[in-house]
Amino acid sequence: MITSVLAVVAAASSFWLESVDLDFVAIINDKSRGRAKQAEALTTVSNKA
Repeated sequence: MITSVLAVVAAASSFWLESVDLDFVAIINDKSRGRAKQAEALTTVSNKA
């Protein structure tokens, strides 16, 4: 589920890359990376539990 969401975000950001400000795309990518890190942290915690 999470990986498919990230794939969609990556595809969308690469699409927007051509028509939108690079700064705007960078913000989107930072947010998606933040979500990925949160998901990894949650996975790590649940694996240890």
